[in-house]
Amino acid sequence: MDTIFANGTITGTFFDVHSYGRLDIWPYTYTEGAISPDNTYFANLAEKFNSMNGHALSGPGQPEFIGVASGASLDYAYGTISLMAHALELGDDFYQDCDVFESDISPRNIDVLLYGAKITSDPFLLPMGPDVSSITLSNTYITSTSTICVTVTFKPNTYIKNQQSHDNTISNIIIKTDDNIIDGITVPVTTSMIVDNNENRNNNTTFNFLISLDDLDIGQHTLHVQGSDSVGYTGPLSSIFFTICDPDRSDDDDDNASCMNVEDTCASN
Repeated sequence: MDTIFANGTITGTFFDVHSYGRLDIWPYTYTEGAISPDNTYFANLAEKFNSMNGHALSGPGQPEFIGVASGASLDYAYGTISLMAHALELGDDFYQDCDVFESDISPRNIDVLLYGAKITSDPFLLPMGPDVSSITLSNTYITSTSTICVTVTFKPNTYIKNQQSHDNTISNIIIKTDDNIIDGITVPVTTSMIVDNNENRNNNTTFNFLISLDDLDIGQHTLHVQGSDSVGYTGPLSSIFFTICDPDRSDDDDDNASCMNVEDTCASN
């Protein structure tokens, strides 16, 4: 860790993976009740992990706190290097059966590790923002002058709603293409874009909107989507591939057969 983060300008996530107990643990653990100044961020991320793996929350001050562990690596990762650090206690036995690992433990936790990878650029603040549940495009093969309909579903932010610390209504959807992850198109959310919205915190919110993708070369590209809420938190990127077709190629070409302008198919617009 000292080598990887030696210059002090790189942040990231740290996982200490153990068996067993089905717990998610975060700093500090060196003494009882040592609440860190970033505990809100840790607890928020742990709630998101819980929605993926069902682990009990075992941070400081939690009823499921596993107990004092002096010298734990996650305390060092956070306290010395300022990483977003969690320990995952997997499964039910110290020596877990392989079939349980393959059928239960791995499927429960692979999304936790993937999410930890997605947030590495700003691991404390990105999880405070909205998370994309799914992205669909009206067509993944389009011409360079086409308008495309994007449907984005966001998950509810369980921790924020439980704490009632602020209204995390999604206010903007940010669209970026390929490596252009700094500048993008910001689409202000309007009621006409909402195609599915349930106030129950266990339900998602889905939006439809149109964007024009001009000046892109023929070939495969990546569409990145982020949401920002009414307080200003922006969530992590989620992505989907699409292909710009060659309008001069034959219509019976497999890649070109699906090219179309989809402006009239985005119902909310």
